[in-house]
Amino acid sequence: MTHILMEIPLVDLMIDVHGMTDIGRVRQLNEDSIAIVSSDEPATKKKGTLLIVADGLGGHNAGELASQLVTSEVPQMYFDGGSDNPLTDLVKAITKTNKRVHGLSTTSELMQGMGTTVVVVAIVDQFAVFANVGDSRGYLLRKGSIIHRTKDHSLKDTSIDLPGYSSANRFSHVLTRAIGPKPDVMIDVTAHRLAVGDIILLCSDGLSDSVSDEEMKSAVYQHPPHEAAKTLIDLANERGGEDNTSVIVALINELPTLDTVHGHLHGIERYLIP
Repeated sequence: MTHILMEIPLVDLMIDVHGMTDIGRVRQLNEDSIAIVSSDEPATKKKGTLLIVADGLGGHNAGELASQLVTSEVPQMYFDGGSDNPLTDLVKAITKTNKRVHGLSTTSELMQGMGTTVVVVAIVDQFAVFANVGDSRGYLLRKGSIIHRTKDHSLKDTSIDLPGYSSANRFSHVLTRAIGPKPDVMIDVTAHRLAVGDIILLCSDGLSDSVSDEEMKSAVYQHPPHEAAKTLIDLANERGGEDNTSVIVALINELPTLDTVHGHLHGIERYLIP
């Protein structure tokens, strides 16, 4: 099968970002969706850059639509949010989008049960705010280490310590949380102070199921973001390409100085993780 690949680049003085999504070698449809969004408007520019990976639930109706709704509506609601606090606006954007997806799923049989995962990073001033629902992942790479900054919401994650459990269990990828199945959703949020040279990596499980943490680390440290993203997708496809695969790689080249950081990130301390 010919791969269907979409790329999204964003390069400025402070951040070099590249995203790619690929249908893989088995699926007939790419239910993943990605977004890299920033604003040039003076009123919203301070909200930074938003990175999103969403993975429509395989085998469910309209998974592709659910993931596309997330990557289109979360940025719009985030940048249009009126709280003047990116933390608050990010959570509200995901919450409202969940209600939107859930509402649509009740309007027709074709969309019944549709849903998607989502992992989002808002890069604002000197901080990265991670938010996730489902098993799409967010990593922070720093000084040669790769650190998981999200937790999978799946039976695989919640059952790993149970006697007799195996990750090969056919129910291991059943999600315990997703966008869409219910009118309300619980969102995990963490915040991290960034340093120059940090790398943020977001991906769908098409990558994390087939490529190890060490291989991810090797790719992003050996290549610039656009080459690293392609290297990782190619590696997933070489190992069968059984799922859609999406990757966003962001390299922090520069950070604003302390005297230019906006004072609108009040409350971030409660989410900060060293």
